Amino acid sequence: MSEKLNEWVDTTSYSRNDKDRKPSCWTYDTGKLQISVLTGHRAVPDRWVMHCFNLGMDTVVLKAPIETPVADVQAAAIRVVRRRLTEMLNSLPTP
Repeated sequence: MSEKLNEWVDTTSYSRNDKDRKPSCWTYDTGKLQISVLTGHRAVPDRWVMHCFNLGMDTVVLKAPIETPVADVQAAAIRVVRRRLTEMLNSLPTP
């Protein structure tokens, strides 16, 4: 892919016959982490979900209502990842 780092990119898997082409998945790539937010997940179709497989975060259901603007959900996903990274760092003993 030729996506730019540090920008949210539409990574929706569109059907060839899909005429509407409404985005439902966005991914943020730092080069070290990939964070994805999506709607319409098969397990929870009426909620926002995020993934960050690099940190073992698979299908994390976000508290934001489905009508929350995409930019707000993306910011929330970054906060969740930052919180997870902080917890991981804090679990290490101080040298």
